[in-house]
Amino acid sequence: MGLTRLNLSNYMGLEAGSLAFPGNLTEEHQTTPLPNSGEGIELDLPYTISEVLVAIIAVIGNALTITVFAVDRKLRRLTNYYIVSLALADLLVGVLGIPFAILAAIGLPRSRWACLLGLSTLLMLCT
Repeated sequence: MGLTRLNLSNYMGLEAGSLAFPGNLTEEHQTTPLPNSGEGIELDLPYTISEVLVAIIAVIGNALTITVFAVDRKLRRLTNYYIVSLALADLLVGVLGIPFAILAAIGLPRSRWACLLGLSTLLMLCT
């Protein structure tokens, strides 16, 4: 799977180096309108369908792995703890990471802080 480059300026309406934090907010940054606020959302249907299918398969498969480990006591060996921790990480990618990736691809959320939360969650889950 290839790496996807995210350009934050497309999602937050920022120019390079103009990210404002609470300590240095200026009136210019507080009144900047949201990008594409009047346009509709463009959805790439094949991408979205493939991401949703991957998410469904990941959630079902990893949930089954975790359930079998929890039910069958004979599987509680050191190696299997590692497999279950990987299954839990993949489950979180299916539940949180892929929906955030789809939202980022269509330009949502429009709020700066919600966008930062979604992108940072996506970054933490996928690295």
